[in-house]
Amino acid sequence: MKKVKPIELQQGRVSNEVAKKRKEAEEAVKGNKRISKTAPPELCEVGSKLYKEIINSLPSGFLTNLDLDTVASCADSAAGMRKCREILNKEGVLVESPQGTKQNPAILALSKYSELFRKYADDLGLSPTSRAKLALMKTKQVEEEQDPLLKVLKGS
Repeated sequence: MKKVKPIELQQGRVSNEVAKKRKEAEEAVKGNKRISKTAPPELCEVGSKLYKEIINSLPSGFLTNLDLDTVASCADSAAGMRKCREILNKEGVLVESPQGTKQNPAILALSKYSELFRKYADDLGLSPTSRAKLALMKTKQVEEEQDPLLKVLKGS
């Protein structure tokens, strides 16, 4: 399925009626509670701090209780990345084993944590690329709302 954008960020022409119905539907499934500022207890100390940083870095009301697992997973993967970097800084990229010198397993773990983090950060709008895309879409939306010709064509 193609990624669907919120109606406010939708590019292209959408009738006022369709936009209103989509906005109502999006609000209905958004969740009715704000996300807890208290990190889930299963997160490690670093993950808990990162969870709070993520919550505090986004606009109030942007996240709801339905986003809790995504934010927790993002924080957890970032904490895992930090732990892997600590191990690599301490042990190096190559380690001795009974079979001889081999790549530190923390490299593979760091790669997997990084992949997860990028996915969750993108979902939450935390990556520079996703923020730039959102800003571009929002700018286009504002321009379209202010365009006198489009106002006439839409019947506003």
